[in-house]
Amino acid sequence: MDAALHPADGPWLFFVTWNLDTGETIFSSTVEEHDAAVAKWLDWMDEHPEYQ
Repeated sequence: MDAALHPADGPWLFFVTWNLDTGETIFSSTVEEHDAAVAKWLDWMDEHPEYQ
């Protein structure tokens, strides 16, 4: 939530918090970059079923 309210300075259009334990967030400026970040988050979710 904090990333949405206070994003880092830059040209980003998208973001995804890929690690729900640490809050690490990937900011992206293209759909392709965002899709890769979403894939990383989905992989993380597969490894952490306690969040599902």
